Amino acid sequence: MSGLHLLLDTTPENLQKRLPVADDIKAAVLDGTGSIGEVLKNSSNYEKGHWDDLQPDIDIRQYEFAYLESIRWVNEIMGSAV
Repeated sequence: MSGLHLLLDTTPENLQKRLPVADDIKAAVLDGTGSIGEVLKNSSNYEKGHWDDLQPDIDIRQYEFAYLESIRWVNEIMGSAV
């Protein structure tokens, strides 16, 4: 859901009220808390190039693979939506 509110021109708070999402996902998106929140923070830091803010016990290649895979997935989804 991270960034989805931007596509729908709403706030994260409003979006979470409209979507049936588990509490741990809501907390992660809205407050950055829990293990999912940590993943979102690390993903955001990688995307922004904030290398020093990445969790040090995860190999940078895992971030790179996950990031590139997510771009591939979005391109695939967007291509089928057109």
